Amino acid sequence: MGDPNSAVAAWTPRVRAPWLREAMRAGEPFHARHQVPWRHNLVNLLCTAGVLAGLAGLAWVAPLLPWFVYLPLASVLGGCLFFALFIQVVHEASHEMYLLAGDASTTRTWNRRVGRLVTMLLFTNWEQHWQEGHVVHHLRPMEADDPQVGQGAAHGRPLYGLWLKLLTIPLYVFRANPSGGYGIDPVRFGGALLTWGLVLGALAITWSWTLPLAFLGAFHTTMALSLLRENQEHAAHLEREEDPACRSRTYFYPLWRLFIPFNMNYHLEHHLNFKVPWYRLPAYHREVRRLMPEALHPYFFTTSLGPFLQQVAGSRSRVPDELRHLLRTDLGSGPIASRTAS
Repeated sequence: MGDPNSAVAAWTPRVRAPWLREAMRAGEPFHARHQVPWRHNLVNLLCTAGVLAGLAGLAWVAPLLPWFVYLPLASVLGGCLFFALFIQVVHEASHEMYLLAGDASTTRTWNRRVGRLVTMLLFTNWEQHWQEGHVVHHLRPMEADDPQVGQGAAHGRPLYGLWLKLLTIPLYVFRANPSGGYGIDPVRFGGALLTWGLVLGALAITWSWTLPLAFLGAFHTTMALSLLRENQEHAAHLEREEDPACRSRTYFYPLWRLFIPFNMNYHLEHHLNFKVPWYRLPAYHREVRRLMPEALHPYFFTTSLGPFLQQVAGSRSRVPDELRHLLRTDLGSGPIASRTAS
């Protein structure tokens, strides 16, 4: 296949496969601009309220369970809930579609306010990593200036090492947090420490001493899930794909609804059209699946445990040479290519 880096550098949008162009256009009916603002906002606010209620409920049961049962349980479930908050609020806000208003300026203002607040509470940089960085990630995924996935998501031994450190080293979550690369913002970091210190300190005194430890464990779980999400979306050398639209995968596996909530698993579709709200992604996925040549499905959709484990290990195959003509307009011929171009 030659040097993958030179192939990526030589790629231009004019050689994008016709089915990919059509798949991008197929996202238009699901676009945020076509959603009813009040209904869209109600869905998101109710979902966020549900996540916050789940965190409150997890705190409420703390004194009812033995500490050796509660701490691991709360660390895992609390991490899933924090991660759900991250996906449903921060991620959607970075695309200016957590809240919709009557005009673009008001929409942008409210999404940035909410995103800034929630990322502060989760010790994350809003402006550089999400407001700006996530846009770069979509324009040039896994290229040198992508601040979110760099030049390839972690897999294999580096991923296992990070998971082990998160499991065994207290406070390692702050070392692994990618926002640390932007330096420490004293206002953001101090505000988060003060907020959590007051809330968890009061709860530890009045309700249960296990709560601070449980919430710290939940932050570690959130980071572990974030690494898993990046792996399933972009690992296994997808940075070598010529077309940026082909550098992500959609994935399904046991417990994906718990570990990757709010449909973030539909990640190929999200990169094809990043203005489709999370609750419209399953319908968009059906359109993309219909348009994609069936021979490519095993390489872009993870539907069983085997490919999932290969993705984690970094050994999963990309589209082989004999099928790569399906990803360009100027390569190959044959019945499948002809059908794709028709």
